[in-house]
Amino acid sequence: MIDLIRQLYDLDLAPVSPDATRSLDIIQQALPEEMIVRRWEYPSGQAHNGWIVPNSWVPGRVTVLRGKDGAALTGPWAIAGYSLPFEGTVTGEELKRHLFYHRSEINAVPYHCDWYYKPHTRDWGIATTWTVVEGIQNSGSYQVRVQPTEAPGIMGVLDADLPGEHRNTICFQAYNCHPHQANDNLSGIATIVEAMNRLSGWSRRRFTYKVLVGPELLGTIFWAAQNPVGHIEGV
Repeated sequence: MIDLIRQLYDLDLAPVSPDATRSLDIIQQALPEEMIVRRWEYPSGQAHNGWIVPNSWVPGRVTVLRGKDGAALTGPWAIAGYSLPFEGTVTGEELKRHLFYHRSEINAVPYHCDWYYKPHTRDWGIATTWTVVEGIQNSGSYQVRVQPTEAPGIMGVLDADLPGEHRNTICFQAYNCHPHQANDNLSGIATIVEAMNRLSGWSRRRFTYKVLVGPELLGTIFWAAQNPVGHIEGV
């Protein structure tokens, strides 16, 4: 389980990204060979009930320089999920409006994913620590570069069944869109894969077991639209 988490932990995951696709490949390889696997694909721009599959998005580099002397401002800096690109000179007050941080956990870098699900509110943004924010002068000048990469892509959902004697199905679902967080939700993925490998060793299984892995909310919503609840008997 730890080995699987390590393989997934370093990936730049997002609802749609090359590493999100790679994560499904890794997970599929870790499942028992007897599982019946399907991969559902949804192109960027596909819509359902107000939800839209986003573009493929990959975080790039962030640099923040002091305008006075051009010295790099020490981070940590992390691009907020689905941030727009930005390059320009801003005041410290303006910079702070685009920073995300925790006041209570002053050295923690928060995970910002709000723009995954609210594309109409997107802006540029950087996650950092409250300790860093405290050192930014409101009247100061700062040169900022935020350089993500965005393009049309494909959102994937892994759908795998471990057959039992009955079609009544117990479904395990986990998401693969939160990057570099072992306990959210990579630990869930590893637990499900381990459960399937143990169940695979049983000589007799009463129920069928289904594994669904895709982006949080979006993957499940689009999969369910294509596979009505009646598709999983007993749910």
